[in-house]
Amino acid sequence: MRKIFLAIIAMSFLFPLQAYAVGTCTEEMRDLSPGVKVLEFTCTPDAVDGSFPYTTSTKNIEGYVFMVVTNPGPRPLTNGYDIWLADSHDLEITGQRLLDRDEIATQLVVPLVDTAAGLYGSRYVGSKLYLQITNNVSINTVVVISVYISY
Repeated sequence: MRKIFLAIIAMSFLFPLQAYAVGTCTEEMRDLSPGVKVLEFTCTPDAVDGSFPYTTSTKNIEGYVFMVVTNPGPRPLTNGYDIWLADSHDLEITGQRLLDRDEIATQLVVPLVDTAAGLYGSRYVGSKLYLQITNNVSINTVVVISVYISY
């Protein structure tokens, strides 16, 4: 019996349970002014590997996304982290302008609606938004992604 007990204790050191927190993303929708609202995602990475969870907004967006602001907070993320913000058709709504984000600077993008012609403007979204943050290994940090919508 003692050998079994010692074996269990030894195995717990060889195969520790991962009791670490996984990354989280919360969202909040607020009215800013008549006809304008903001959907804010506040995301914290996994405490072990810095990965963020794939997140789906809880509400449908019925309006035109005219600006997205990313704010990495007081502790830096990994320089060049990427954000993929897509609609139900898996179309990235900013024209992939959320790739290669700066690790400490707050950045603003206006959606690129026509890559061939280089046209920027509002992008209609009539579905939920799907958020994926990649290329980050920093832990103990946060990023806030604010999506501005006119309706």
